[in-house]
Amino acid sequence: MEVVTLPAGPAVRVTSARAVAVPGTDAVPTMAQTQHLVPVLDTGWLALLTTSTANPSLVAGVDEVADQMAESLAFTPIPAGRG
Repeated sequence: MEVVTLPAGPAVRVTSARAVAVPGTDAVPTMAQTQHLVPVLDTGWLALLTTSTANPSLVAGVDEVADQMAESLAFTPIPAGRG
C-alpha cells in the first residue's frame, strides 16, 4: 500500500496477490490485483479503480494499464445550482 499523487488528487494504491480457484478445474492460479482508491472532490466518496490478472506474464502490463488509468482520472465540479 502506498500513497500516490494523481492529477485528481492524493490516492492510495494497493497491490495484492492471492490464490484463486478456477471452477470446474483443479487449477489454483495466483491472481495479481492493483487498486487505486481516489477521493472524489469533497463528496466523501471514493472512486475505486481495479485491475487484475491471473496470467503471470501480463502482471507488469496490467499494472501499467492501472497506473495510466489512474493518471487519466479527473473530476469536474458541478456548478452551483446544477446539482
